[in-house]
Amino acid sequence: MTAELSTAAVPLDEVAPDAVALIRAFRDGGGVSFQDVPLEQARAAYEAGCAANGIPVVSLERVETLQCPVKGGAIGLRRYHPGTGTGSGGAPRPVVVFLHGGGWVIGSLDTHDRLCRRLAAVSGLDVVSVEYRLAPEHPFPTPLEDSRAALEFVRDKAPEYGWDRNRIVVAGDSAGGNLATVLATDPVLS
Repeated sequence: MTAELSTAAVPLDEVAPDAVALIRAFRDGGGVSFQDVPLEQARAAYEAGCAANGIPVVSLERVETLQCPVKGGAIGLRRYHPGTGTGSGGAPRPVVVFLHGGGWVIGSLDTHDRLCRRLAAVSGLDVVSVEYRLAPEHPFPTPLEDSRAALEFVRDKAPEYGWDRNRIVVAGDSAGGNLATVLATDPVLS
């Protein structure tokens, strides 16, 4: 495998300077960076790695898939409902919209399932994870447009799900953190 990797690996001088040490350590440890393999293999490896991340699967009252209309079709959303302890007396409660990481090219509802379950359980809030479409098949601004559509969907469906449309938290990791930051500062959505 080392011989195959050495011919397929992206040269470190072509890697973002702040990522060189991490990728070097990853390779020295026998790992393969997602930049070093074909895209489908990188996506499968990320799925497998996230499934083995050590976060236990938390049981929740309800986990359901929703469909959010977007330009050109629909994207999946996954709603994590922790059950009791969310809100009091039927009052609308805050909701978290979560955007997964993965450099805009890898990641899915499944890669961050355990994390979103844990976030819902610990916070006592519904978490809605977004399956935005990925590059290179769907280049910028598609992931941002999908994330915006998901946030608008959550805001518009708030009464149906018991959410407070004025208390929506946007969160994410890595690329998803970038998307969350852009959405949180979007004056149109404020």
